[in-house]
Amino acid sequence: MRRVRPLLFVLPYLICAAGELFSQTQPWAGILDPTRAVNWSNAGSAHINDSRAQCTTSACATVSGGSVSASSINAALASAPDNSYVLVPSGTFSMNAGINFANRSNVTLRGSGSNSTFLVWTSSAGGSGNCGGHDICASSSDTNYAGGPSNSTNWTGTNGSSGVYTRGATSIQLSSTNGLGVGDPLILDQLDDQGTDNGKFWIGCEYPGASTCSYSGTWPSGYQRGGGSASTIRGQQQIVTVTSISGSAVGIKPGIYGSNWRSSQAPGAWWASNPVQNDAVENMSVDHTNGGDGITFFNCQGCWVKGVRSVRQSSTGTGWGHVYFSICNHCTVRDSYFYGYEGDTYGISVEISSDSLVENNIFQYPSAYQFYNSDCEGCVAAYNYSAATLFGASLNWLGQPSDFHSIDLFSLSEGNIGAGHYGDSFHGTHALNTFFRNRMDGREENAGSATSSSTVAVRLNPGARYYNVIGNVLGTPGYHSVYKAAYNASNVSNAVIDCGSYPEAGSADPNSCPTSMFWGNWDSVNNGVRWNSSEVPSGIGSYSNPVPSSNSLPASFYLSSRPSWWPSNKAWPAIGPGVSGGNVGQCSGGTYDSNEATSATQCSGGSLAVVAGGMVNSIPAMDCYLNTMGGNSAGTSGPLRFDAAKCYSSSGTTTQAPPPPPTNLTGNVQ
Repeated sequence: MRRVRPLLFVLPYLICAAGELFSQTQPWAGILDPTRAVNWSNAGSAHINDSRAQCTTSACATVSGGSVSASSINAALASAPDNSYVLVPSGTFSMNAGINFANRSNVTLRGSGSNSTFLVWTSSAGGSGNCGGHDICASSSDTNYAGGPSNSTNWTGTNGSSGVYTRGATSIQLSSTNGLGVGDPLILDQLDDQGTDNGKFWIGCEYPGASTCSYSGTWPSGYQRGGGSASTIRGQQQIVTVTSISGSAVGIKPGIYGSNWRSSQAPGAWWASNPVQNDAVENMSVDHTNGGDGITFFNCQGCWVKGVRSVRQSSTGTGWGHVYFSICNHCTVRDSYFYGYEGDTYGISVEISSDSLVENNIFQYPSAYQFYNSDCEGCVAAYNYSAATLFGASLNWLGQPSDFHSIDLFSLSEGNIGAGHYGDSFHGTHALNTFFRNRMDGREENAGSATSSSTVAVRLNPGARYYNVIGNVLGTPGYHSVYKAAYNASNVSNAVIDCGSYPEAGSADPNSCPTSMFWGNWDSVNNGVRWNSSEVPSGIGSYSNPVPSSNSLPASFYLSSRPSWWPSNKAWPAIGPGVSGGNVGQCSGGTYDSNEATSATQCSGGSLAVVAGGMVNSIPAMDCYLNTMGGNSAGTSGPLRFDAAKCYSSSGTTTQAPPPPPTNLTGNVQ
């Protein structure tokens, strides 16, 4: 029997007109053409600040009373009422199995603080089914995934018109709606573009041999339907929420993002029969070193991680990431700290997501904090600090912390501080992604070793097109000598921006930079902000962008005003043209040469040169890591102690007295 959706989740999507694709003036209006951007203000969970009561069932009381194991936590989660939290007390607790939310929705697993509650996995999570091998997992009861969808059908049109796919449409037609309910997430996809790369807007390259972006490995990333052959794979994916069902007409929110949906690509839809919603993990430390995969949200809508310290100190376990968005829309990771270990350890791994938010986090050593293994339309990564990335295969190689590894459209990266972005060529093309007011130096150390390969602030490999790179601070003075590498360059490591070359694989794309927009960026080669109309793709036909009439940039592309969590005494916006008096620079010489820092004392034998004449201020996550936690800019100190309440509360105090550190903790006691 079809279950009834809780009204808790549905109402925000029915009553808020601001969620529509074009229903309000966007902060990027007048700068970006509407075909190249979306409404990013709706990214993340709508329920992350909901008030929840502590669970007091006997199973929950057992856990809060101090009898803490994987089995006791699982029993508590299974017994918890809707809109409640299971409290784990202070202490260090060994886990020998995975924690499973038991297909529940609207339940929080909450510790007593990330510097007070420590869950340490002593062995792989094991188990079977959806949550097998995952240390903490919130999952649907049915195994709905790209290789075996629980329900699938044809998507035949929008707004009552068969064969017509209108961008922004909030009504679509499906051949079948059996098993679909109001409030459910719905995945829309279509076939990749077939044949030879047309040199323009082209979704493909998930299999090798496709013209300029031929270096795509020998297989797709595995998170798309139809991966058996190049002619059946579906890389473009947007997850929407069902707001109404009337016969074959299905109301959705948000509206359709892409303008390239068309009948020739056989648009389709698929969904879980029993998705979970609004589950959360908060205020604890989790150590996955000897465990399995980290925190996983599978067929989950509106789920989140907040105030969590996540550690993986070696590759002895069976997992490789910290948080997985596995068919997860409107999900959030914020106010957290991640310590990784190279061996394909990633911060946030996207395995089909839309409208999700990764905000105000610290990443120390994950190979990439923003790792898109599949499409992440409408996703936002903002105000994250990357202390260092670790690439063990070659210590002179710069690992950019933002890595698009498969097809990705319409994502936003804003206000982040780290080495840079890598739009790689392994599993598909990337298009219409935006980078706004970031500091990307293209030079940082790798595990304390100087880097000289792939040292690029914005690396656009073949197939990465139609980017919007606006208001950023790019490059390292005295190191980069080329502003943009030519698309067929034999070496790109001295360039601030790579324009479609991939010398390591012998492939090149002459269309990466001509289709992309570079506006209002400061770069270390020109030593100034460029407002150059020739770098705005105003005459390319589809997806062209008029030259902005003004050099004025908004503070944010997704926030309407200074966020409530931003310190009142800190400059807003923090980065970019129009900002002055910034405190962030790069170390010159010494132990931490080229790394980002805020004072000479953080340069260990070197000096500090403020970058771009003071256009970069530290962000809260950077302040927390360098000052409160006592980390160093190379990331070689750690894993560190972390207390989100101490870093981000207005009082600067914590209510929990920390216990003795359980394993190898360094840094300031919080």
